[in-house]
Amino acid sequence: MRLRFRFFDPVVAGGCGLEQKIGKSLGVYARGDWADDKTESYAFTEVGRSASAGAILKGGAWGRAMDSVGVAVAINGLSTAHQQYLARGGLGGFLGDGALRYGPEQICEVFYSLAVERHLFVSPDFQYIRHPGYNRDRGPARFYGVRVHAQF
Repeated sequence: MRLRFRFFDPVVAGGCGLEQKIGKSLGVYARGDWADDKTESYAFTEVGRSASAGAILKGGAWGRAMDSVGVAVAINGLSTAHQQYLARGGLGGFLGDGALRYGPEQICEVFYSLAVERHLFVSPDFQYIRHPGYNRDRGPARFYGVRVHAQF
């Protein structure tokens, strides 16, 4: 088992994660992250706290050793102060329309990574998000995508 701790600034933000390989084909993980919800440390979204878990299964069991299938779930939340700020019309870098009826974001993602060639992978992906933008009045949202990964 591998245990990782990340502390960006222990007062402002940090996290910890567990990774475990189970047999030759299965890997699982769990992560927890937090931020103080006061410091603007947005990389791509506004999250005060987050918990996630997932698994990746290699395709050897079905004769596609370089393929893999993955599933992950996450729950993201905001502090009470951040919720109240947004509910009163406050604006963040990515959130705020003056009508927040708070609900934690609940996300599920599933993907399949297809090895087209030795150095080319195509991965169809589906994400389901309940309460996008932490708002019970929004969503659910469904996203379909395709990732392409090439190694040179």
